[in-house]
Amino acid sequence: MTRKYLLAIAGIVIVGIVGFGAYQWWLSRQLSPAWVAVPIHSLLVVEADNPLNVVSDWKKNDIGQQIQSLPYFQTLLSRLNILQKYPESKDILLKKKILMSLHVTTRNDFDYVFYIPLSEREKESTQKLIQQFRSNTGFRTDTRTFGDYQITDITDQSSRQSFSFIFTDDLLIGSYTSFLVEDVIRKLNEGTVNRDTQWNNWNKVASVSKGPLQVYVNLSVTPRLVQLFTNYSSDAGFLSTLGLFANLELTQDKNSIHLKGNTHLNPKSNQINYLTMFQEQEAQPVSCLSMIPNQTAILYHWTFSKPQLYFKKHYQYDSLYHSISRPRYFSWIANEMALAIVETTGSQPDRLLCVRTNDVSNAAKQLREVAIQYDEGNEKSSYQEKYKGAAIHQIYKPEFPSSVFGNEVNGFPQCFYTIINQYVVFGNSVQSLKNLLDIRETGDVWSQSAIKRNLFKSEHSAYFTIQIDVSHAWSLFYQKAAPHWQQIMQQYSSSLKDFEHLTMGFYSEHSNTFETEITAHYRSKPIASSVANTFFVSWKTTADTLLRMSPILVRSHINHSREVIVQDAANRMYLVNQSGQILWRKWMDSPIQSEIYQIDYLKNNKLQYLFTTNHQLHILDRNGSPVAPFPIKIPATTNLHTLSMVDYDGNKEYRFLVSDMLGNLYMYNKAGAILEGWNPLHTGYRLECTPQHVRIQDKDYFVILQANGKLTLLNRRGQVYPGFPVDLKARTESRFLVETGLSPEQTHIVIVTKEGEIIYTDFTGKITTRKQLYHTSGNNVFRMCLEPKHKDWVIARLENRTIAILDKEGQSLFETAANLSDNNEVQYYNFGAGLRIVAITNPVAKSTTLYTITGSVIGKTPIHSSSPIAAVYVDAYDKLLVYHTIDRQIEVLSAKIK
Repeated sequence: MTRKYLLAIAGIVIVGIVGFGAYQWWLSRQLSPAWVAVPIHSLLVVEADNPLNVVSDWKKNDIGQQIQSLPYFQTLLSRLNILQKYPESKDILLKKKILMSLHVTTRNDFDYVFYIPLSEREKESTQKLIQQFRSNTGFRTDTRTFGDYQITDITDQSSRQSFSFIFTDDLLIGSYTSFLVEDVIRKLNEGTVNRDTQWNNWNKVASVSKGPLQVYVNLSVTPRLVQLFTNYSSDAGFLSTLGLFANLELTQDKNSIHLKGNTHLNPKSNQINYLTMFQEQEAQPVSCLSMIPNQTAILYHWTFSKPQLYFKKHYQYDSLYHSISRPRYFSWIANEMALAIVETTGSQPDRLLCVRTNDVSNAAKQLREVAIQYDEGNEKSSYQEKYKGAAIHQIYKPEFPSSVFGNEVNGFPQCFYTIINQYVVFGNSVQSLKNLLDIRETGDVWSQSAIKRNLFKSEHSAYFTIQIDVSHAWSLFYQKAAPHWQQIMQQYSSSLKDFEHLTMGFYSEHSNTFETEITAHYRSKPIASSVANTFFVSWKTTADTLLRMSPILVRSHINHSREVIVQDAANRMYLVNQSGQILWRKWMDSPIQSEIYQIDYLKNNKLQYLFTTNHQLHILDRNGSPVAPFPIKIPATTNLHTLSMVDYDGNKEYRFLVSDMLGNLYMYNKAGAILEGWNPLHTGYRLECTPQHVRIQDKDYFVILQANGKLTLLNRRGQVYPGFPVDLKARTESRFLVETGLSPEQTHIVIVTKEGEIIYTDFTGKITTRKQLYHTSGNNVFRMCLEPKHKDWVIARLENRTIAILDKEGQSLFETAANLSDNNEVQYYNFGAGLRIVAITNPVAKSTTLYTITGSVIGKTPIHSSSPIAAVYVDAYDKLLVYHTIDRQIEVLSAKIK
């Protein structure tokens, strides 16, 4: 055989192999008839390869077991169980791909249409199966004609569920919602479902994957999908413009569910998608986590390498989808933005927009010019306030951030800003920015959380991500959910909250598509029912004599661990570390009378302890040694009563306001010198509780509530503000709350009187609201119960044999048995993430019982405690820590809260 013939044969073989490969590829790209039948308006389509095996595999791990406990998955599994009773049905579903398209059926419900390819032999098996159902008295089988097709309805007589289906040439098309099958028939009869419809085209464009579960999402109809679950759809329009469609492979591992694939943009030049803005950009690393509070419910994060090009395209996008004003671009914008929606106790969450800047001084200059421009346009005086060394300004333009950074950055009816390091931070209130500055001091931010940092660990940086912390977003989602879904959230809250974080990210871009990944992160170790809400001893230690005060929690400046201060009957003061070891004990001159504050007196990032005893003001260092020139003897004729620590500008130039039992006020500066006007200031009656300092537009106010019902506002010099004092004509047995606004008229002092009146008084001295709460008997006593950070409150109504916990409107949350004569102490904690706890301590019985806000008891038995407890919640471990004292012992209990 000559070389020429060998080459010819080799060529024929190569051509044959290539041709066969090309033919196989062509066959793989041909659409099954199922894709031809999918209606255009479907919300999404799931393609399942060998669905019975898929279900079996998903049942094997913790995530699958958790999912199948949810109602819609229970329904799906029960339907599959019915089918699996019949061998013919199992044969139909094995070793083939089926499609399921999702459709809206009612305002708050949905169902699927199934598309099952059938061979001739399988058609015969299906007919046999139908005959079996007809002969089974547990089912009723009916047929009817609709359009050009015969619909068969099989109804389970016990559950009343019906499955309706039709046959086409090589498909069974069916649904448990009959009119969805009729919709498919209408489309088939109209001829509008053909090989050129969107689902066919999208399936051609989508990359081929060998995964058993593929999900195709019609992004343009996501508003309808969102509206299934919520009465609000403000974000739905934004989601519908992300791209044209997404094809994603659904997989799972031990701790998460993944949807990974691509989002495809609209190829039409006049249709700008949201992700179009990230074309010609390079994604950047995440840098802003130190600006994100741990209480963040939802985080939107953007990165870009060419900010000017990004905002140019953003303006084109907003011009197409929204009515916007002339674009404004700031040259100081760098490469990163983040919008944090933060869980708060109020009706509206805090919103923080963090924009990285490449020129801090230019950013400050330009924003100040903008603020002045809007000040003049609105005939407003410039708002400026210093807090913890940061200058806070207001821009008098509603929704200013959305006019500059994009319509999706909304929720700022009022706009304030400050500059922290390399970030301009916009807030929807003054308090939101103050909260952030406070949180950064304590380190309660995402950069200090390993769990949160891990959410951003990826092979590639993302252009755009959305992070949802399910626990902190729970109340926000619940408020917006439709009533039907609120019921499901209540019933299945424990299972749903086991999915701790939801993440959606868009990564590298190529050929008009963006790599996309959606992940549901599952709690790695779900709380076992055997240990949930059960207390275990973490540590305990013993004092020298009986303990006389409640445990006070402090922080170590060395390792930021929690430590405890207590005092015994011999006036010995103890500092106990996180392991229960007594670090030191110190004899004091008399019992501690005030709260204990931690201050950085020496401005060296080391913390000292500030408090009063009967007649002295003390500052002790970490080792229990006095800090000169303290202690200072207060020239009071009676015991001291309250102590307030004030840091006007956040520069650690402290002021100390002390009151005695006669209502005399003494204010000292940091050096221990008494200040003019406070030597002492006579109020004439004992204070009911610790005074509170409030700053509004660079004016300082001290709120003073006396036990005789007099309410007074004082300035820095101790002078009374106009409109005060206000005689409430009622007594109180609890603290007050200040709701801070932008002006004296918008700032209110909220007081609950002993007789059950809720009184709101503004800072001009005007009583704006008086509401009488319902009395169940003639001897009811009412108290306001503030949570430790003074951000939220409930009301305790005490009577002869019960204590009722009421909300702010006076509606009962729960009741429990108690004796009024026992002088029970009621404490309230709002830890966020939906966890609110009430602790009721009976000093006679020496016991404390903890309740959830709905009245469920935490722990199998009451805690032995001779005084009120201290409690903290460790979010990372779902663990509640309770510090209590009994006789000589200090003890810490822990419980996993589910």
